[in-house]
Amino acid sequence: MADLTGKTAVITGAASGIGLATVETFVAAGACVIAADIQDGPGGALETRFGSDKVRFIHCDVTRDEDLKAALAGSGVEAAAGERAVIEAAARPADWTM
Repeated sequence: MADLTGKTAVITGAASGIGLATVETFVAAGACVIAADIQDGPGGALETRFGSDKVRFIHCDVTRDEDLKAALAGSGVEAAAGERAVIEAAARPADWTM
């Protein structure tokens, strides 16, 4: 994988499965990750595992528009330095728009 040092990614479904594997891959490549998930226990443990300087957990139910918008607004992604990416590993309604 490319060097992602200085990059920020928002990853939904980050506490388990594909989302967790994506968090692990991105952190190993040097990215900072905003980990969004409805699983507070496993999600919060990501900060302990990787360090809060690398991973920040935000509770987010992506089926609720207001949760996803709040997670993105509160993540600091808009102001983060470098390139940013949003990785969606959690399901949301097909008609959802932001």
